[in-house]
Amino acid sequence: MPNIQESKFWNQIIGSKSEFSLQNRALHAIIAIGSIFISFLFFVNLFFGNSYVALFLGIVLLLAPLVYFLSRIQRQHTLAAGLLGFVVIGIFVTSFLLKSGTEGPALFLLPIFYFIIIGFVPKKVRNYFLLFYVFLGTSLIIWEYVNPEIFLFNYLSREILFQDIVATVITGLVLTHVITTFVLNTFSSEHESLLKASRKIEEQNEQLQALNDEKNRLLGIMSHDLRGSLGALQGLTDLMTKYALSEEEKDDVMTKIQMQTRQSRNLLDNMLFWAKNQIIGTKTIKKSIFLEPLIKEMHTSHKILAGQKGVSIYSNCESNLVTVTDLDYLHLILRNLVQNAVKFTPPNGSVHIMVTQENKNDIQIVIKDSGVGFETSYLTKIGGSRLESTIGTSGEKGTGLGLLLVYEYIELLGAKIECNSVIDMGTTFKITLPAKPKTHEELELTM
Repeated sequence: MPNIQESKFWNQIIGSKSEFSLQNRALHAIIAIGSIFISFLFFVNLFFGNSYVALFLGIVLLLAPLVYFLSRIQRQHTLAAGLLGFVVIGIFVTSFLLKSGTEGPALFLLPIFYFIIIGFVPKKVRNYFLLFYVFLGTSLIIWEYVNPEIFLFNYLSREILFQDIVATVITGLVLTHVITTFVLNTFSSEHESLLKASRKIEEQNEQLQALNDEKNRLLGIMSHDLRGSLGALQGLTDLMTKYALSEEEKDDVMTKIQMQTRQSRNLLDNMLFWAKNQIIGTKTIKKSIFLEPLIKEMHTSHKILAGQKGVSIYSNCESNLVTVTDLDYLHLILRNLVQNAVKFTPPNGSVHIMVTQENKNDIQIVIKDSGVGFETSYLTKIGGSRLESTIGTSGEKGTGLGLLLVYEYIELLGAKIECNSVIDMGTTFKITLPAKPKTHEELELTM
């Protein structure tokens, strides 16, 4: 039965896996294939002159569509299986009575029919079904022994008898082989599908466990760093209230308070943004926006922090550059990248924010610093779920959540990001966004 299970026509006949069980589809296959072989036996019996058997087989062929209709269309599988069982028993009994009893081919059909039907018998009555078949076969044999004159048909010659036996045996064996092969192949296919599904579920469970472990680790890092940052703030404010400080000392403490406050706010912003997306999911609202006001805001908001570290920050954006993206996500991405650039740049270093349109389709935002850089192997961790607590050049603490969100939201926006870093020479992030034609009338200023 090569490739029969891949045939769309065949699958329409027996029904899809989503609609019917293996047992139901096997029943439909038996009805379809059995009808073909019964048709063959119908013509064989006509050829041998056994008109009574041919007439009965013709009746069976008329009943086959009814059984199929009950199971395939009406979904009354138990009733259809029961009716099929009675039809099969009728075929056997009729064949025995009208085809020379034990001298004919009927007894060859008994184990074949039993093998075919037993799969549709409820488990709790299978033993009774076996006893019934044994009783039926034995009763017919005894009946023939006691009443040898009852048979209505006898073969005209020994040659015709053996031809009918051969035809019946071959037909029965081929029918059994086809149905058995179908059931085994289908079972094997479904078993393989279940194994694949099981392996996929195991992989998903492992991934979920890894994500859960990472989430717990992330919350631990964030809570530790947030407590540390707030503790530092409390220590600085206590220092100002308990002790008489000089103006120079006060300025130094205020500078440290500002830095700690900014770090705490950045950590909280990332935590809240991440938590919101975990709860309600990520959803982007893309609009046409000018980039120049956004870049100016990035420059202005980070200038003070950079200045406190002695880091120079520069920005340059071509006029009227427009992209289509989600402003909130892009703002978070740029803010984290600029803050990281300032964080890992030592005093007297510099951070550059540059926006250019490389071609008519793409806009590039480049954030370049002259900071400490990092090992190339760290690049594989940036886009993954593995987070590592990091320390800036002035002792600034971080969880690594910012870069994780950057890479996650870059993918969400359908943008591209590239990173190049060299130890002690700095890091460059390059973001590629789609360019919007300047003739578009509905533009939203970002600031």
